[in-house]
Amino acid sequence: MLIVMLVFSTSACEPISLALLGAGAGVGMGYSLDGYAYKTVMMPASTVQRASVNALGRMGIKVTGKKTHESGVLMVFGRAEDRNVIVRLEPISKRSTQIRTQVRMPSVILHDKATASAIIAQTERVLARG
Repeated sequence: MLIVMLVFSTSACEPISLALLGAGAGVGMGYSLDGYAYKTVMMPASTVQRASVNALGRMGIKVTGKKTHESGVLMVFGRAEDRNVIVRLEPISKRSTQIRTQVRMPSVILHDKATASAIIAQTERVLARG
């Protein structure tokens, strides 16, 4: 609280205050311009893939396919009512994986960021339980 008050009390440092607030707000999940929610977790990609499939099932989203790219990127595809789901798992290292989820409605250009975020949150819950 004190830091926020100090930052806002100096108008000449407005760019600094916005940068500090943005840095704090960005901790956790991010969003890309192409509609993906993303987060990096400290688990191998194969473990995260099993957890994401489990999470999708718990959410009532049917897994319609899986694909592994030559680069090591794992993809999980799903379908729920009127939404198409893509979960992209990119190994960062042997012990870290970036999860990127995108949820789209077929007839709309917009993305469902809330559901994309929920898939990541549910995947993290499955990982936490082991």
